[in-house]
Amino acid sequence: MYTVKEMLHAINVLDEDIDISVEDIGSIAVVAPICLSENCMKRFEKVLEMQFDEESKTIISDKYSALGNAWDFLNALAGYCSESQFAEWFENNAKKV
Repeated sequence: MYTVKEMLHAINVLDEDIDISVEDIGSIAVVAPICLSENCMKRFEKVLEMQFDEESKTIISDKYSALGNAWDFLNALAGYCSESQFAEWFENNAKKV
């Protein structure tokens, strides 16, 4: 098991795009490179520390609300958020994970 943050770092190192699932919710493609701003890391701090099962490529948690937050993070990372949020979280002053 890894954390979500470690998984994102591995995607950057391997420079691979992979489909990530959130347990009981769905899957979404995560595309390298992944750059997060300090604001993003604060906003999604709990998500970044959640457990990631490498074998099933799934973010797991015993709390459905935590899974919902993980789904929100992956959607934002894929661009399904406002333009200003995307710029704040993934572009302006963002650094590779």
